[in-house]
Amino acid sequence: MSARAGRPIAGAHGTGLLRILILVLAGAALAAASAGASVDPVRYALTGRNVTVYNLVGSLEILPGTASSVVAEVTLRGADASRLKVEKGTVRGREALRVLYPGDRVVVPSMGSHSTSTMRVSDDGTFGDDRDGHERGRKVTLSGRGPGVEASADVKLLVPPGTDLIVRWGHGEASVSRVDADLTLDGASMPIRAVELHGAFHADIGSGSVDVVGCEGAIGVDTGSGRVHLRDVHTRGDIAVDTGSGDVSGESLSAASVAIDTGSGSIALESVQAKSVTLDTGSGSIDLDLSEDVSMLVVESGSGDVTVSFPHGVGAQLSVETGSGGIHSELALETQVRKHDALVGRIGDGHGTIEIETGSGTVTLRERKL
Repeated sequence: MSARAGRPIAGAHGTGLLRILILVLAGAALAAASAGASVDPVRYALTGRNVTVYNLVGSLEILPGTASSVVAEVTLRGADASRLKVEKGTVRGREALRVLYPGDRVVVPSMGSHSTSTMRVSDDGTFGDDRDGHERGRKVTLSGRGPGVEASADVKLLVPPGTDLIVRWGHGEASVSRVDADLTLDGASMPIRAVELHGAFHADIGSGSVDVVGCEGAIGVDTGSGRVHLRDVHTRGDIAVDTGSGDVSGESLSAASVAIDTGSGSIALESVQAKSVTLDTGSGSIDLDLSEDVSMLVVESGSGDVTVSFPHGVGAQLSVETGSGGIHSELALETQVRKHDALVGRIGDGHGTIEIETGSGTVTLRERKL
């Protein structure tokens, strides 16, 4: 009797434990979702060769694709992920993927509790397309703390060769690898790392570092603040970098022209081949190593030392000026004017033009070491 009586008691106890386990697992799943656990990505096919992607928050990955069209894999994250909508369709003549965020405030914990960024976003989820300089749409604030919608969208793009791709982003980070496309990345706050690019690459970001390693197309980089590093870039086009604040460095660069402009930051370039080279920094040192003769070289620093290494046999009309600092030349040249703060002369055949100026700093000219 006691044994028979014990069985239902044990069964009831087991049922209770099962219920508790289910509740625990459900609670854990809810906690994980609230913490930003991801759901399975959803795939979208974007037809045509001209594609634009819009997203306010999340990570971006761009890889080569084998399909005939761009394939986007979108993973929604965050406690309010279910409130986001993903739409695709034609926008201003281009196939577009848009992630729509409700409200006027999006919480981005990775920004930090004291950071905010404000953007103008249209009701259809587009932004950054204004060509006349007039911002349109509602004001949306990205903030490191609430209140607001806590959600983001990670996007992976599989891009076939020959695509003209524009990506407009708010806050996040981007990686690009082995893509053969004309690529433009436009972000408010987005560090970018690009590797083995076979097409033109353009980046315009408010803040964030940009690293490009290996590129066969023209490069244009514009940042409000953030360092820029280029390596193994060999293109028949141009290399242009403009940063408000940040160091610019590079190694093994060949292009039709190289133009670097930074408001505040040093410039250091090694093994550069280009017929036209222009380097300008408001405040910072400049160190340039030329591996080929130039037709035109213009170097200017508001404040900072300038060092230029020339290949053997360089020829140019030379003009060097410094407001405060000396001039040291190791080059064989036909001198016309030589003073403490100025040097004018001819190097070699004199066919090129070299102009170097610094408001405060020492200028050093030397022959390149092989």
